[in-house]
Amino acid sequence: MVLKKALGQDFTAISVSEKPGPLKSKMGMTLIEILVSLAVSTMVIALALATFKDVNHAARKNMNWNKSGLDAQSFFKAFTNNIMMGKGVISCGEKSITLLNLHGDTLRYQWEDSVITINENPLPIKIGEMMVAELKIEPMGPEKPSRELLEMETNGYWDLDSLDSDKNGQIDFDELDRNRDGIVDEGETRFIALFHIEFTTTEDNKPFIQRATVHPRNHVDFIAALP
Repeated sequence: MVLKKALGQDFTAISVSEKPGPLKSKMGMTLIEILVSLAVSTMVIALALATFKDVNHAARKNMNWNKSGLDAQSFFKAFTNNIMMGKGVISCGEKSITLLNLHGDTLRYQWEDSVITINENPLPIKIGEMMVAELKIEPMGPEKPSRELLEMETNGYWDLDSLDSDKNGQIDFDELDRNRDGIVDEGETRFIALFHIEFTTTEDNKPFIQRATVHPRNHVDFIAALP
């Protein structure tokens, strides 16, 4: 303790000296710490790359699926439009249909073992990346009107009753095919009122199914259709 006198006054000052503490050492990372950091960094980078790869693969797959789906939809739309807007169906069987398109050109669609041909020219087995699985066409005649409508308009008589052999009010393929040759052809197609169509494609064993009920607007004039 040191006593000092200044300006005629006594001031007491206490001077406290602190011993300097030990200096903190700044040591570098050990080899083990470096190796651990590198291992963790490698794992993080690997996980990030794997995630990016999976996302990129999923995006490419989704793009291919979308393109394949659009290709399949384009074919189905053109096919159904030819039935609906064309100049009429010439014949229809379980595995084929022949029609006149909007321009009057004859198109014969056939399908067997996942291969579709148009005028005997095969389409690719794949539509985009999708495998053609199945094409179903079911022609139907007109449904029988209700009893009230028949009584009001035709005195209860339905002029197609003779075709409805099972009397269920609907005319199916077997009833349209009156000569039982397996083909609804000349003289029979004029009774077709609609088609139930189902087109199935697959990709990675996942089905993509398109369905439509198509009402043909025109019927073939078979005299004009003859070559």
